[in-house]
Amino acid sequence: FIHNDDIKGMRANAFGLANSNASTFLTLSDRFATDMNDKKIVPIVDSNAFRVDNYSADMIPPTLDFFELNLHAGYLMLVFSEDIDADIFDTSSINIQDNKNISNGLASVNLKNSVVNTTGISTSVFVIVDPLELDELKEDKLIGKHENTTYLSIGGATKDRAEF
Repeated sequence: FIHNDDIKGMRANAFGLANSNASTFLTLSDRFATDMNDKKIVPIVDSNAFRVDNYSADMIPPTLDFFELNLHAGYLMLVFSEDIDADIFDTSSINIQDNKNISNGLASVNLKNSVVNTTGISTSVFVIVDPLELDELKEDKLIGKHENTTYLSIGGATKDRAEF
């Protein structure tokens, strides 16, 4: 298995790398392994890389693990289950609301004018809340006053790196 940190590195370094069996190859040096008699493995060099036999695509979309809303400092921090591309993150799909189900709530503020302050590939996205949207949140009697009256809905704001 490939370590999670290595997968993140592959995704961050190149679009098209390891996204099908046609783009997934292995190279290794003679330092990779030795046998019981201390004989080094035969290296697999760049010019003759070994193609993957069985490739399984990433079929699990990222999910929001948690968020932090700071009305004093005016920011929203979103933490996802896996890497997302912050460069294409769309804040207009974010609503801060006073009820888990928006149709049962009294208030909702859409962050359409807020700005993403994170670039590149990351598991977290830092959003600077637009001053007018921040005022709306502060004026509301429920949102941001308690964790039981502060909910976030998010839809289609970004893509899983495997979708590129």
